[in-house]
Amino acid sequence: MSENAPSNHYATLGVERTADARAIKKAYFALIRQYSPETHPDEFKKIRAAYEVLSDPAARDRYDEEAKGFGEYENEVAQALTTADELALAGQEEAAQSLLVDTINRHPDVVLLREKLAASYSRCKLHNQAIFVLDGLLQKAPDNARYHGLRGLASIALGQWPEAERSLWRARELAPEDEGIESALLNVLSRQRKLQVALKILDETAARLPLSSRGGLGVALRRIQILFECDEDVAGEDAIAELVEATQQHNDPDLSRQVAAELGGPAAVLFNAMKPNAANRIMEYCRKLWPDSRVYRNYPAKAERVTLDLPMDAQRWLARRECDPESPTLRYPLWSRPLWIPVAIVGALLSAVALLYSVPWIPGRVGPWRPFAFSIGGAVVIMGISVTICALAAHFIRAMILAKRTLVQNLMTVHPLYVIRASPLKTEFYPILRLQRTDGVHHSQNGTYTHTVINLYFETERLSLSVNNPNLAQGLLDHVVTMKVRALELLAGGYLEAEHEVDPVPPSLLEPPSPVRSTAQERRRRWGTVAAVAVALWGGAMLLSYHYSDELEFRQAFHQNTPASYAAYLQNRPNGRFAVDAKRELDRQVANNQKRFEIAVDHRAKGAQATLAFGNELLQSTPTKIPVSIVFKSEVTTLSETLYSDIAESFPSSLEKTLRQVNLPNTSVVGTSGARETGPRSSPQVELDCTVSKVETADVTNLKAVWTVRLWGGKGEIYTFTTTTIAPLPDKGGVLPDEYKSLLATQYREFAHLFYTEMGLAPAVEVWLSQVQRSAGLVSPYDK
Repeated sequence: MSENAPSNHYATLGVERTADARAIKKAYFALIRQYSPETHPDEFKKIRAAYEVLSDPAARDRYDEEAKGFGEYENEVAQALTTADELALAGQEEAAQSLLVDTINRHPDVVLLREKLAASYSRCKLHNQAIFVLDGLLQKAPDNARYHGLRGLASIALGQWPEAERSLWRARELAPEDEGIESALLNVLSRQRKLQVALKILDETAARLPLSSRGGLGVALRRIQILFECDEDVAGEDAIAELVEATQQHNDPDLSRQVAAELGGPAAVLFNAMKPNAANRIMEYCRKLWPDSRVYRNYPAKAERVTLDLPMDAQRWLARRECDPESPTLRYPLWSRPLWIPVAIVGALLSAVALLYSVPWIPGRVGPWRPFAFSIGGAVVIMGISVTICALAAHFIRAMILAKRTLVQNLMTVHPLYVIRASPLKTEFYPILRLQRTDGVHHSQNGTYTHTVINLYFETERLSLSVNNPNLAQGLLDHVVTMKVRALELLAGGYLEAEHEVDPVPPSLLEPPSPVRSTAQERRRRWGTVAAVAVALWGGAMLLSYHYSDELEFRQAFHQNTPASYAAYLQNRPNGRFAVDAKRELDRQVANNQKRFEIAVDHRAKGAQATLAFGNELLQSTPTKIPVSIVFKSEVTTLSETLYSDIAESFPSSLEKTLRQVNLPNTSVVGTSGARETGPRSSPQVELDCTVSKVETADVTNLKAVWTVRLWGGKGEIYTFTTTTIAPLPDKGGVLPDEYKSLLATQYREFAHLFYTEMGLAPAVEVWLSQVQRSAGLVSPYDK
């Protein structure tokens, strides 16, 4: 080392200005081995002084600030570096790049020239060129953490996340304590949703940095954000609680406000990631640290307040809002918001009238119909409509009274923290931080623009607005989005507290609402009046419904013109206005049906008298359903249950059609299952028992079915008979179920023929079979 060497610390150690701590330390130890204090005391002092300055980051920064002349380089290089910096400051990046490229061609070994060139490319967003230059630097210094970090940042700008991650991992391995490199790596991992890896890095960093340090506070805040992004809400709240507790132990209000402002960063990230619940939990902790803050509070998706309950400053602020480019405001006429109330009243009245004279259709109902309002459910619904009409009318009148007492009229405006829709009756607050998306749809009629519908979505809440100017609609949407971005930026930076116009409408308005201004006595009097008028309306409606019900039931009976319909009317209204007419028509139709029924029955049959008695009882009692219970017993184990079910479906159907053929049109036959009644039956019924067995003879095996039929009336058993059907089985080793089905179907048809002949109904069956198309299987049980 010569005594005439420049007195520059970088030149003394023989390193460039861009050397990292490892290179400086390596050069220092190499030099002191060459220039020991015993043999070269002066050189050793200069080497030691240079190392003490350059090994201390703060001292090195001060030295670099003072020594801007790049004295460690040759005059040409130093002049080029100085000129390039001046050109960059003047915004002439292209000229600076050209100068640096020319100087690099003449001095290819000067690393700082290449670093300056890479930085200039990055400032011009020419990140591919910057990466090319950095790759050249890494070939010469592969262990330089700073180069790897810069390359990672350039890859981030290009959206090359895997490349950025590899470069930043290498940079962190070389400089594990560099906070900038670690922060960039965490951003890349978060962008790729590798949150668990990022959380592991933060845990390692938190273990070596105390929470009270500036770096420790940043790590704790970033760790809280990652925990909530990983949906580890419990761990995130524990981390926040630990941070809050450690902060409160210092008993320093300034520190508490600082930590609260710093916690706004993770909250802003969570709001932007559409995780408002997690963000609100962080905001609640911020409120504990800063109770008198105007912005750090829970932000619900929507809040409503009585307009008269707003602070007077807020009412005046809303009253002053006008349409302007800075804060779009939409004003509506006084009647625009309450207009839906009279429309709803008219709709409710029309609904009530329609329900008073409506008749619902109910499947399976027997007998005359009644208006819906005359039923229990209808009475309840009419009562509800009456209450609704009175409540809407009271609400409308109250809204008109309040419109004269408050400064606030119908408007929509944008506050730095909310989108606000106000009326004289109530004011709605939609926090901008919870805005998720917006859309606008232009509407036209016959090709002519009419209006634009704007929708602002705040999670489960939606604010819809109608604007008659497309430019104003677009400006309003742009302004709302801009305000959200600004609010998130200010919250993340800790400056939301100082935002302009926050004071008139503080976040405290989003807390649970205060009691309504009217007293309890006024509320009771108002609702008592509503209830009294509603009861009066309901009573009048029920009286009208009662008179209409009588007329409707007789009209329904006359339209059906059957004994059952007239009997139902007389049963429901024995003293009705049309009772005499209904009784006269009922007697006439019963007498006519009885004559036709007696003519249709074959009197020569054994069970003819039983059939006549059974039918007359049906005519007198006008039943709606005749139960038919069928019980099967089988000694043939291979018979399928589906064979029995076919008969159980076919016999009631054929019996119903036959009864209608003999002038019993209002009866229906249904099959029943389960246990039979014991003792006398309460209404006409039919019971059928079928027992199937095999009968072995000397020559052939027969399938035997024993059929027992019982007819029951309202006073007891009317008729019973038993018949047997036999069908020979084919001579095979086994009988297939399909063949059993054919045999059982043959026997069922034979039984049906015997049954209808026995009961004197065979002529009616003949007529029935002549009127319908025959089909396969058991659909036509009586088929000759």
